Amino acid sequence: MDGPMHIHIAEAAVEWLTGDCAAFWKPLRKIIEKASNYPDYFATSAEKNALIDPDWREYTMIPDVDNPIAHAIFKPLKLRETYPAIINHWTAQTIACLKSGNNEKAAKFIGCLSHLIGDTGQAAHVFDERPLKRLLPQGDKRFIFHSTMEKVMGKIEAQKYDVKILGGSIKELNWRLIEELEILKQHNTAEVIPILKAIMDGDNHAAEASASRSVTSCAELFADLLVSIWNIASGKKTGLKNEFKLQDLVPVDQACDMLFNYEIMLDRIPGKTINEALTLNLGGEDVHGLALLADMAPFFSEVRRAFVEYSIPRNVFEYFESEIGLNHHSVNDTKAVFKVKLDGKIVFTSEALGKDDSGVKIKVKLGNAKRLQLYVCDARPAPCDTKFFYPVFANPKLTGRI
Repeated sequence: MDGPMHIHIAEAAVEWLTGDCAAFWKPLRKIIEKASNYPDYFATSAEKNALIDPDWREYTMIPDVDNPIAHAIFKPLKLRETYPAIINHWTAQTIACLKSGNNEKAAKFIGCLSHLIGDTGQAAHVFDERPLKRLLPQGDKRFIFHSTMEKVMGKIEAQKYDVKILGGSIKELNWRLIEELEILKQHNTAEVIPILKAIMDGDNHAAEASASRSVTSCAELFADLLVSIWNIASGKKTGLKNEFKLQDLVPVDQACDMLFNYEIMLDRIPGKTINEALTLNLGGEDVHGLALLADMAPFFSEVRRAFVEYSIPRNVFEYFESEIGLNHHSVNDTKAVFKVKLDGKIVFTSEALGKDDSGVKIKVKLGNAKRLQLYVCDARPAPCDTKFFYPVFANPKLTGRI
């Protein structure tokens, strides 16, 4: 993300704020905008850094990591591994400064977080560039994918945005910010092909439209963060819902058969043609949820299983709830066993459920787990021959906010 786009993201996010939160952050907007480029500025030399801000080390040096320079740490392709140390440090420093009344420093720290969001939402940062030469041959053209994409300027034209609160505590905020950044990364991965095709076709309008979608999504997340972190520091009631839908999260890990493109599917699964997707049903009305497909390879000698795993916040929600069963809109030739695992340990196992069984509602206590895995397998003990079955976790959610 180029410098002007980082400033544009910070500017739009602050402008969307309303009420007391707007009254607090808007006088600090210019500081936030400048600090939104601090991670780039401070990747040079100590002498140059000091000319920009004498306290530059506070904003770019991350404690307790091998390489303390922030911009050398975070890698969007390894977001869950490389981001937490930075996010935990910058959110803690922002809140500490807000509580102590050092608002200028708070603005600088949150400006650095804006930079992190912008870099994560930049289409040039969210994919491995090496296969692109084969996916999109350049023909007679020769250009660098990364820098060419970054140079396309987007515009944030929305005049308002309804912010969402990311957490009622710093612990929940840090977890949710990682999850929202994963969603942002996934959202803007879908912009890679459109923006590159537009660039190669010389269609500046289409390229700018793609870049505009990316910077707008970054500004929306930064606006969410500005309100959320101000609420926590101010001790405001957050109005957070008592439940959280798992469909809104990006899985940490998953495994399904190739007939599901190796991943879970949400709300619909393939039908006879690409335009005839099947909805999910457990015996009554159609449901929303997660559909899995276990390994269907012939002569399979292992357990035919599928799973999806999520990161969840420790001690924020009390239960996992869902309704389980086989999709009644599909042809099921065998029964399935459903399991729930917390931090790798099985805490729930269902009876074998078949094609004529109605959905079964489950409620599992989460304890202080940080990983939740939903697992399903063929009920047959030695399923060498292929028999299809289509398991569903309907309306999966975390409930009982503590």
